[in-house]
Amino acid sequence: MLKLFDPIFQKNYYFLYTKTYQEYKDILKNEFNKDTELDEECFGETEMVKKDGVTGVLIWVKKTNNNYNDNNSIGHEIHHAVVDMLEYCGIEQCEATDEVYAYVCGWLTAEIIQHINKLEFENWYKI
Repeated sequence: MLKLFDPIFQKNYYFLYTKTYQEYKDILKNEFNKDTELDEECFGETEMVKKDGVTGVLIWVKKTNNNYNDNNSIGHEIHHAVVDMLEYCGIEQCEATDEVYAYVCGWLTAEIIQHINKLEFENWYKI
């Protein structure tokens, strides 16, 4: 699980990229003491969570080995995560805050893609 700390809003983002829904459910329960009613056929979910007294957002994406679908799901869930977190911080999405939303989306996307690329390189290198 990737943990990212947003130094501006002092909040955590967590990213899970698992092959199965059950892996996600187990981590959600064990790490955050939460359950989900998500349909097992879904490809991702975003949940507000609290860990070690800090509010955060958990982003889960099911790894399908189809880069187009995975990237689409990642972008989709990042959008939900940023909206959830910034609204939690009292920043409503509107024209005046558009740049704030875009900045956080860009930062989060870059961090997550960098993490995935590193994992894929490490797995490729082990072969």
